[in-house]
Amino acid sequence: MAVAATSLLGVAGCGRLAPALPAGSAQVQAFPETGDPGRPDGGAGNSLVPSGTPGAFDTGSAPGSSTAPGSATPSIPAPGVRVSSGVQSINADLGVEVYWHTIGDPASVDKQAARILDYVVGLGANAVAVTFPIFTDGAKPTRAYGTPDATPDPTALGRVVAASKARGLRVTVRPLIDEADIISSGGWRGSLQPADVNSWFASYRALLGPYFTMARAQRADEFVVGTELNSLIDADAQWRGVMADGTAKYGGELTYASNWDSWAHDQVPSAVPDVGVDAYPPLKLPDTASVDQLSAAWTAWLRHRSGATLEKTAIQELGIPAQAGAYTKPNSWGSASAAIKPQIQINWFAAACQSARALHLRGLYFWMVDSNAVPDHAQNDPSGSFIGRGDSAIKSCFAEPWSHS
Repeated sequence: MAVAATSLLGVAGCGRLAPALPAGSAQVQAFPETGDPGRPDGGAGNSLVPSGTPGAFDTGSAPGSSTAPGSATPSIPAPGVRVSSGVQSINADLGVEVYWHTIGDPASVDKQAARILDYVVGLGANAVAVTFPIFTDGAKPTRAYGTPDATPDPTALGRVVAASKARGLRVTVRPLIDEADIISSGGWRGSLQPADVNSWFASYRALLGPYFTMARAQRADEFVVGTELNSLIDADAQWRGVMADGTAKYGGELTYASNWDSWAHDQVPSAVPDVGVDAYPPLKLPDTASVDQLSAAWTAWLRHRSGATLEKTAIQELGIPAQAGAYTKPNSWGSASAAIKPQIQINWFAAACQSARALHLRGLYFWMVDSNAVPDHAQNDPSGSFIGRGDSAIKSCFAEPWSHS
């Protein structure tokens, strides 16, 4: 008999993890292997960010230039593979999250983008979400900013978006506040308490502006204006400002990624009409649970929201570590010393896919492929990676018949 979902457990939010830099990639930047994908300094300080400066790198035009960064059409290598016309025609987003924090010259970025995006296409995906790290200064922050060692500038990120579009992928641009400095202050991105909400949002809008411009120029299909910012959900006037900027500078689909707990209770920004969910529902199920049992639990959780809402909803993050006990806390990214158990991840992905298809969700995006990954040599990647593990379930998921209203 199928086991239904019971109470939600644990702390809100989701842990994230970046694989180590692969051997032979001398011109890209490596990042820590534990906690949230972070900065090379491990969140020890903001030495690269001048005090009082809203952004750590220039997102404006060069002096004397009328061209915004990322707005020119980049010359990129011809793609080796493309999404088939049949997969492109599917009206659901069959997606993969790529966490892009590779910093390097254009040739290095292009080479790594080709490696990662060809792997994504090979899974049978028709969509990719290009997530990139931005930062804020602690649990009671004063500003949002990018860092030159971790945040790709709009021009560099535009190359990744262009390479994705060249392969026939639907592209979402998705800034994500890194938690390194927040966790050290005792919080997470969903508990931010800015000293001055208006001032913090002003810096956030200034940071996003050039990325909106880039997304428009590179024909990105969607832009996520905020992710898992639970404590700022009710900042209606400030979100209206963000949306106005996005409409003026980008003009495409604007969405918000709700954390699993707030989404289940319809606690989302009223100023953003389209909302996806980062889905990490903790379920009281043993490691031996079958796919059908897990799917029954997933379905029960998703049905916290109406059928009409589900048909407009994409799961923007679907991830879990391939380790024992993960079903009860999928948002915890496991232990570096614990054994890898691929079947845990495979069954979770298969079950979530089964439920998403049955409930006619708009789509789902699997979390994640790190921009520094080497898919052919991923056997030593941390437990959160699905390369060579859960990706078999992703391929099966994408190969199933899909439709949504």
